[in-house]
Amino acid sequence: MVNASLVRCSGETRIATASANWPNARRDPSLIKLIVRAHQAKKALAEPANPSLEAAASSMGLSNQYFCSLLRLGYLAPDITVAILDGRQPAHLNRQYLARINNLPIDWSSQREMLGFA
Repeated sequence: MVNASLVRCSGETRIATASANWPNARRDPSLIKLIVRAHQAKKALAEPANPSLEAAASSMGLSNQYFCSLLRLGYLAPDITVAILDGRQPAHLNRQYLARINNLPIDWSSQREMLGFA
């Protein structure tokens, strides 16, 4: 017997279990793409050719608002990033949920708590 619960997430119903009970991780390609784009945004901002946030956003073909949203996600705790890439994120965590977070804490332990990794 496996302890599980159903979680609704953006029109989908997912089964949530402890990771030890669910050996086959479920990678979310759109969530992974969001994390990759976040790191691309972080790298674009560090480029000497981009003297401002607006220039970095423009170099990626993004609006300033979306670029800033991506940039925040570039500073996720490393273990959260690895869990997402491995498909070990909580069932409620998807691309839409993560992209819409406006108040993501800088502190990694607070991020873990807010996103359900604690």
